[in-house]
Amino acid sequence: MIAIASLATQSGARVSGLFRLVSVKRAPNPERGDRARVTIADATGFALCDVSLSDEGFLCLTDIRTRFVRIEGHVVSTPSDVVQIDTHHIEKAARPDRPSWHLLSRTWVPAEGVAAFDRLVALLDRLTDPHVRALAHRLFLSRRIAEPFLCMPASRSHHHAGIGGLLIHSVECAEMAESLARYVLPTHEHDLAVMGALLHDLAKIRIMKSGQVGQHAIYGVTQEALNLELLAPFMRRLDRDWPEGGAGLREILAPAPTYRSNSSSPLLVTDLVRYIDRLSSGAEIRAQRFRGAPAWRHCVRTEQGALVKRILPAAGIAKSVEVSP
Repeated sequence: MIAIASLATQSGARVSGLFRLVSVKRAPNPERGDRARVTIADATGFALCDVSLSDEGFLCLTDIRTRFVRIEGHVVSTPSDVVQIDTHHIEKAARPDRPSWHLLSRTWVPAEGVAAFDRLVALLDRLTDPHVRALAHRLFLSRRIAEPFLCMPASRSHHHAGIGGLLIHSVECAEMAESLARYVLPTHEHDLAVMGALLHDLAKIRIMKSGQVGQHAIYGVTQEALNLELLAPFMRRLDRDWPEGGAGLREILAPAPTYRSNSSSPLLVTDLVRYIDRLSSGAEIRAQRFRGAPAWRHCVRTEQGALVKRILPAAGIAKSVEVSP
């Protein structure tokens, strides 16, 4: 398994492998009409491929259904840090031969989210349940899901509101679920808790959508309903192979209204993910409120002993916040 980042110092090295296709363009030099510049990527970086392409081959690679390519070539020495590959063979690849999260394009990740992205890949590698791993693999095959998940904010002005905020918040929640699950959940629910925490805000990729052709922000629909709508195409195999897991993931992502309000959920994993979400968002709000303040002031108390008081939307101030000396 070749990682693009490892090729940066291997001038002349042979390259043969499968990568995510990012873009295809004809060479700007009209005298080289059959040449094309193909950008490929994986979770470690991206590379530029110079390749001869017939018109038919060019159309195949520019087809929206082409997501992965298999290439053969060798690394070319260049004065820049960008990996360039002189490619003598390229073809469309139907299915990747490694976990799809290793083929997420690092070019989709904003600078603010790079550290969280590396933790995401490591987190998914640690999944052990085959049903949950298979779900993650199917989900991150989809550029429609993966790209906005990696770069969208988690909110407009509340917590993790910067670009990459959704990724940062989701990974924080998933890592907390991974750490806490072994203390409070049976073993077979550990990876389910991680996946539920990772995807609990998946609907934000539609709620926060800023406008592409046929893709506009959705309003007036609950986040829980959108969670299930987005996941529906990827859940069929989980429902067939592990029905209880499919039902449990749905309850985590869209608990019944009576359980969301005041009472506990029938599944402890649902409550765990709900409180983890509050911890992550609360910690971010606290960081916002005390940014620039000395460390001794970083202590906050709120009504009813809540972790953090929600910032009032009108004034941006929590009336009951008291700072302890």
